[in-house]
Amino acid sequence: MVIDSEKKYKKLSETLRIQKEKLKILSNELRNTQERERVRISRNLHDEIGQTLTAISLNLELINKNGKTKDLDKWIMDCQNLIDKTIDDVHRISYELRPSVLDNLGIFQAFRTHIRGFINRTGIDVELNDEDSIYNLDDKIKTTLYRVMQEALNNVAKHADAQKVIINIYREKKSVLLRITDDGSGFDLDNKMVVKPENGGLGLQGIQERVWSVGGEFTILSKEKIGTTLKIDIPLGES
Repeated sequence: MVIDSEKKYKKLSETLRIQKEKLKILSNELRNTQERERVRISRNLHDEIGQTLTAISLNLELINKNGKTKDLDKWIMDCQNLIDKTIDDVHRISYELRPSVLDNLGIFQAFRTHIRGFINRTGIDVELNDEDSIYNLDDKIKTTLYRVMQEALNNVAKHADAQKVIINIYREKKSVLLRITDDGSGFDLDNKMVVKPENGGLGLQGIQERVWSVGGEFTILSKEKIGTTLKIDIPLGES
């Protein structure tokens, strides 16, 4: 009996050690993800809004120095156009940080809104199949599903050379399942570059970290010249 208890204790201790190690790895990955998000936002603010505001400032300086000249109306119009662009950029960055439609109208409408914009920007056809059985999702799960869809479509636009994407989201037992399939160029799953954003790869590591953060599973199926499928399974717990 004592020997059995010692074995059980050692097994539990080893399980606890492994789980602690997994938690440590996940925490580090989440910190890395947050830092990449901060860098991206900072770059957007500097490159887009910062440069536009600088141009407005230069135009206003020209107006101040030259007073009433034949170019005054043009400079004022340029300023107005730049201000309008800045407002649009602020709205877009704000939407990327937290789309209001996700809170106001729910996950499916948020999916549809983003997909419409994606189709208009890229010309890539996207088919969305969803189910009414998915409701009352935890806020963190909703956000994770939305971000995964958003990041997956960005990857398709940048890397896949695809004509069509099919997105399926549905409930199976006590999990919500998201499947994103494209008919693009695909890639070699043994190539580690595809999951390393810092190496200019596909950025799939970011998706994996998001899914892990809510206790989900992430699987990639891909074949060169055939396409790629991302499989996301997230447990819903008791509902």
